[in-house]
Amino acid sequence: MQSRFKSWPNGTRIAIAITPMFEVWPEGKGPANLLQRTQVKPGIVDRQALTWPHYAGKEGVWRIIRILDRHGVPGTFCTNDFLAQEKVLWQGDANYIDLPRRVKTKHGTLVHIPHSDYTDNRVVWLSPRQYYDVYKDTFDYLYANEPMALMVMTVHSHFGGRPLMAAVFDKLLTYFAQFPDVWFARHRELAQWALDSGSDEVTYAQRFFA
Repeated sequence: MQSRFKSWPNGTRIAIAITPMFEVWPEGKGPANLLQRTQVKPGIVDRQALTWPHYAGKEGVWRIIRILDRHGVPGTFCTNDFLAQEKVLWQGDANYIDLPRRVKTKHGTLVHIPHSDYTDNRVVWLSPRQYYDVYKDTFDYLYANEPMALMVMTVHSHFGGRPLMAAVFDKLLTYFAQFPDVWFARHRELAQWALDSGSDEVTYAQRFFA
């Protein structure tokens, strides 16, 4: 039997979901500076660590927005405060699936959307080129071998919004846009696809072994 899960609803071969993370913290509550390889002495306030995440709102998120706008690519910004005010349709932290799936609860249906396995904060202190190579190779493999694939890319405003990472992010979007049948999807659109798919879950076996 031929599987019906061979392309996205609009006939495209691969969906790419961009997830900019705009994370800020109250004064004194920010994460440690991941670029610092040694710890400060006990009792000393680590000013560098405290100011490190402030880059997100001051500079990084605006650079990411500008890059997305220039490419005409939508992004799904994760801001917990706004999500809490709404009736949430989806959550984007699923690490056990390739495609969005429906999860039924006693209060209704929630869509689980997979997240990035490899994000910008893994490479910013090494070589940003690794970020480019990983996502280019992943895209090339999925585009050639797995129709109706989904690739989710996470970019943190206080990491990926810095010029050394933003340059690579911009280059990736330019590369992806060269190919036909690429859908830059919002998470809301992926969630709606899952709700309309007629199946709680679409597995790899259903797509290629049915």
